[in-house]
Amino acid sequence: MASNMRKRITEDISGRKHMELEVAASEVRYRRLFEAAQDGILILDAETAQIEDVNPFLVDMLGFSYQELVGKKLWEIGPVKDIEASQKAFKELQDSEYIRYEDLPLETREGKQIQVEFVSNVYEVNGKKVIQCNIRDVTGRKQIEQALQQTLQQAESRLDTKNRIANIFLTVPDDEMYGEVLQVILEAMRSRYGIFGYIDELGNLVIPSMTRDIWQKCQVRDKTIVFPPENWGGIWGRALKERKTLYANRGLHVPEGHIPIVRVIVVPILYHGELIGVLQVANRETDYDEKDKSYLETIANYIAPILNARLERDKHEKERKRAEQTLRESEEKLHLIIEATSDGIAVTDWDGNLVRVNGAMVRMHGYDAREELIGRSGFELYAVRDRARAMKNMKRALKAGHLGEIGYTLLRKDGSEFDAEIDAAALREVSGTTAGLVVTVRDITERKKLEQLKDEFIGMVSHELSSPLTVITGSLNTLLSEGEQLSRDEVRHLLQNAALSADTLSHLLGNLLELSRVQAERLFLHVEPIRVDIVVKNAVERIAEQYATHKFLIDVPPWLSQVYADPLRLERILYNLLDNARKYSPRGKEIRVFTREEKGRLVIGVSDQGVGIPKVDRTRLFKPFERLKPAGFEGAKGTGLGLLVCRRLVEAHGGQIWVESMPGQGSTFFFSLPFSREA
Repeated sequence: MASNMRKRITEDISGRKHMELEVAASEVRYRRLFEAAQDGILILDAETAQIEDVNPFLVDMLGFSYQELVGKKLWEIGPVKDIEASQKAFKELQDSEYIRYEDLPLETREGKQIQVEFVSNVYEVNGKKVIQCNIRDVTGRKQIEQALQQTLQQAESRLDTKNRIANIFLTVPDDEMYGEVLQVILEAMRSRYGIFGYIDELGNLVIPSMTRDIWQKCQVRDKTIVFPPENWGGIWGRALKERKTLYANRGLHVPEGHIPIVRVIVVPILYHGELIGVLQVANRETDYDEKDKSYLETIANYIAPILNARLERDKHEKERKRAEQTLRESEEKLHLIIEATSDGIAVTDWDGNLVRVNGAMVRMHGYDAREELIGRSGFELYAVRDRARAMKNMKRALKAGHLGEIGYTLLRKDGSEFDAEIDAAALREVSGTTAGLVVTVRDITERKKLEQLKDEFIGMVSHELSSPLTVITGSLNTLLSEGEQLSRDEVRHLLQNAALSADTLSHLLGNLLELSRVQAERLFLHVEPIRVDIVVKNAVERIAEQYATHKFLIDVPPWLSQVYADPLRLERILYNLLDNARKYSPRGKEIRVFTREEKGRLVIGVSDQGVGIPKVDRTRLFKPFERLKPAGFEGAKGTGLGLLVCRRLVEAHGGQIWVESMPGQGSTFFFSLPFSREA
C-alpha cells in the first residue's frame, strides 16, 4: 500500500512537473510572439489600469522607453492625453471586457500624430484579470484611404464640372454660353480671371467670354474681343502659335491700362490637331503646377469636340442664313423688277390657270386687284378670235421650253380690246419637270399708234417737202422754158414763189435738224446778250413777208428786252409760234407778240384771236407728230413738229413753255428766258 502511495505521489509530481514544463514552454512561445509581434501590445492590470508589460513594437511606435511606460496607468502616459476619456473608456472595458477603436489618435514622443486601431480584451492569468491591448498603426492605411477619398471626390468634382459644361453647351444660348462655361472652369481651377475663346472662320481669336470685371477694369485703349493672328502676343499668343500649354507663376508684362496678371495658365483647344479655341485662367492665390496643367488640358480635350460641333453648327447656320438672306434679297430684287416693269408678267400652271401676276398685268387688263385674276384661266384674257391660236402656241411653249414674241388681241375687264405681244417660257421645277409657263405681255397699243403717227408723219413730211419743191421746180422750169415770153412782173412773181417755197422748205428742214440734234444730244447753244425786240422784229417781218393774211403787232419795250440767249434759236421759237398762230386764226385777225417780267425772268407771249384750244387737248400740244384739227381749220398744213421744237429749245435755255386758252377766245403761248447766264 505504501508502495502504491509512493507510486501515485511520484506520478503526481511527474505530472505536475510536466505541466509546469508545458506552461513554461507556452509562456516562452507567448513571449516570443509578444516580442516579435508587428502590432503594439500593451498589458494592463484589469483593476488598476497599470501598465504591466509592453512589447518592443509599441515602444518603437510611440518612441517611449520600456521603463517610461511600465508601472504607469494608461492615462498617465503621453500618447493618451485625454485623461477623462481614457478613464471612461477603461471603465467601459472593465464592464464589457472588450472595446475597439477603428481610428484612435495617439501622439508619439516627438509629437507626431498617428492613427491606430485599438482592440482590448480582458482575460485571466493565474486567477488574475489582465487586459491585453492590441495597437495597430493604421496611419498609412488612413492616408491611403484619405488620398483615395480625395481622389474620388476630385473625380466626382471633375465629372460634375464636365457635366455642367456639357449641359451649358446644350441648353444655353450662344451669347451666354461662353461666359457660363468660363465661370465653371474658374471655379474648378480656383482662379479669379479667365477667358474662353474660339477661332472664327477668318482665323481670328474671338473672346466673347471675357469676365466682366476684366472688361470693366481694363483701361487699354481700343480694347476689343477680336484678335487677328498678327496681334497674338504674350504668353497666350505663344501658346496659340506653338499649340501647346504654357503657364507662369510670376508677374507678366501686359499693355498699359491692363489689369495685373501674376499667375496664368493657357491651354489651346485643339480638335484633330486644328486650333479651334483657347482656355486661360489667371491670378489664383497659389501657384499653378503640372497637375493644374493636366487638369485644364483634360477640360480642353473634353470641350474640343463639343466646341467644334458648336462652331460647325454656327458656321452652317451662318451659311444657311447668308443663303436665305441672299435668296430673300434675290427674291425681293426679282419682285421689285417684276413690279417695276411696265410689261405684264404672269405665271400659269400646266393648264394655263393664272398662279401669279404683277401689278402691270392687273393694270393692263383694267382690274383693281390681283385676286380678280389669280385662279382664272389666262385664255379668258384673249379676244375670242385669238384663243384657239393662243392655246396652240402655249402647248408648243410647254414642249419646246420657249416661244418668241407673238402678237395677239387681248381683253380688258370692261370688254375693250388692246394689241399686245406675248412671250412665253417654260417654268421648270428643280427636278426638271415643267410646272407651267412664265408669260410676258407687252401692250403695243402706243407703239402701234406711234408707228401710225410716224407713217403719217413720213407722208406729211413728204408732202410738205414735195409741195415747196414742186413750186420751186415749176417756177424755175417756167422761167427757163418761157422766160422770154413772160413780162417783168410775171418773172418777179415766179421768183417770189420759188423764194417763198425755198424759205418754207428751209424752215421745215431746220425744225427737223433741231429735233435730230436734241435726239442725238448734240444741241449746242451759242448764248450771248441780245435784244429781244430786235429778234422779235426780224421774226415778225419774216413771217409777215410770207403771209400777208394777218395783222402782226409787236409790244416789246426796249428796256425790257435784253436777255442771254441763242439769237438764231430764239428767232426759230418765235417763228414757229407765229406760224402756229397764223394757221389757226381767221384771216385778217391780229397776232400780237409781247413781253413782261415775271419772277426775275423775261416772259414772251404770242397771242392770237383764233378758235382756242379745249383743255383736254392742251396736253397733246408739245408731243411729237401731234396736230389738232379744230372746226374750220381741218386743212391747216403742217408736220406737228413746230411746238415740239419750241419746247426743246426753250428747255435748252433753262426756260419753260405753256399755253393759256379759252375756246372761242383765242390762245396765248408763253415761254420764259433767264436774264442772266443760268442756262
